[in-house]
Amino acid sequence: MLREYAVEPECLKDWQNFRYLIENFGVSQGRLISRFPSSWMRMTYDACNGFTFQQRKKLEYELERIKKSGMIKSQRDYDVAEPWIRNALIQQERGKPFYAILTSSPFPLNCRVLVADQITAENPLWKVSRQDDCPRTPEALGNATEKFLQISDRIIFVDKMFAPLNSRWQKLLVHLIKLATVGRTNPPEFEYHTQFNSKENQSPQDFSDECFRSLSPLLYKDISLKVVRWDRHPDGNFFHARSILSDKGGIDIDWGLDVGKKGQTTRITLMDDDVWERNWNSFQPGSEEFEYIDTVIIHGSRQG
Repeated sequence: MLREYAVEPECLKDWQNFRYLIENFGVSQGRLISRFPSSWMRMTYDACNGFTFQQRKKLEYELERIKKSGMIKSQRDYDVAEPWIRNALIQQERGKPFYAILTSSPFPLNCRVLVADQITAENPLWKVSRQDDCPRTPEALGNATEKFLQISDRIIFVDKMFAPLNSRWQKLLVHLIKLATVGRTNPPEFEYHTQFNSKENQSPQDFSDECFRSLSPLLYKDISLKVVRWDRHPDGNFFHARSILSDKGGIDIDWGLDVGKKGQTTRITLMDDDVWERNWNSFQPGSEEFEYIDTVIIHGSRQG
């Protein structure tokens, strides 16, 4: 659902181009800017040195926003002796293509290049889907959320029906955690938030034992998972959410975070920023949306 774009810093030096393009990047927009090269931020500041004082304030604000929730590490080689565009184009030959390349000048022989001042909302390379129907398999849901997981530092899985002993939830959880840790020295923080089942009235100790017994052997030793149970707040809504939240944004997963039967699909949707913020705050300490029950912290025991 998230597309990675290489953006030539020079194409942002025009104020109108900058305003239009930068506001269309971020998790909620379905587009990420590749940090290509690692000095992309500095190069962009330098390219925009002709902005007025007020424009530079906007530049600083937007680049900080992009840095927080609209940028992905490129993990590609960059030759400083070559022009930016040559470095970007050669990635296709190396098998690491960008979804599209935004430049200030046309390259008619390359169909993946978009000229900044000629982009329209209907251009196939610029148009992204914020909602899709996805097969309920670990592979398909992993492909849909992979880039989101890889840019996130704190990841909250939310499913009211989470069953630690059930392989349907286990398989997807383990697969998504694996995707989120690829290429990282330090793994993200992982949490799973679920609903307290008042009918079963499972004690904190019984729930803790169940989580450790079922999940610890599946997680590698450098991974920890915090499982939090909530109940309906007397003045709040029912716990219905099924989603993946992070410090970067959120994705609704309509059916839930379990593997389905063959042929089943679930609708997945990128959250608007204000919707993400409300959902994120609902699962923080002191939440007024739900009533906190207890927390279990599971440390992985699987050998790497």
